[in-house]
Amino acid sequence: MPKNTGKHPGGRPTKYNDQTIPKTQFYLDNFEALGDKIPSIAGLADHLEVTRETVHDWLLQEEKAEFSYNVKRILQRQEKVLANKGLDGEFNSSITKLLLTKHGYSDKVEGTLGGPGGAPIPIQYIIQPVRPAQIESGEKEQEDGDEEEA
Repeated sequence: MPKNTGKHPGGRPTKYNDQTIPKTQFYLDNFEALGDKIPSIAGLADHLEVTRETVHDWLLQEEKAEFSYNVKRILQRQEKVLANKGLDGEFNSSITKLLLTKHGYSDKVEGTLGGPGGAPIPIQYIIQPVRPAQIESGEKEQEDGDEEEA
């Protein structure tokens, strides 16, 4: 059985190197000059010449905390650009709305019908006799003690 020398556990060598952080910061500052309307993980991955999955893998690695911080800044900038350009009408509202859902935005309205504290709404039924002549004339029945005005 071959002895593990500790050089590499196998597989393709990582493309993460000392240029990854500066390239990530460059992408954040220059995404539009690089041809992107909004900063994105896909745009960053393309700039770094890796896949989106690789970027997501790097995000999970504790030793890449600075990279993770920069990606969070990219997503924050994405949210800001979407909100601003969506409000200005520069971006299609449907696409903007769809992309902002990835940042926790929603146009869903939640409503429940209930009484105080979520209790059922009490319903009170009042049954009053009505004479056929009152129905035809639209009169209301007088309650006991009410006198008819002259």
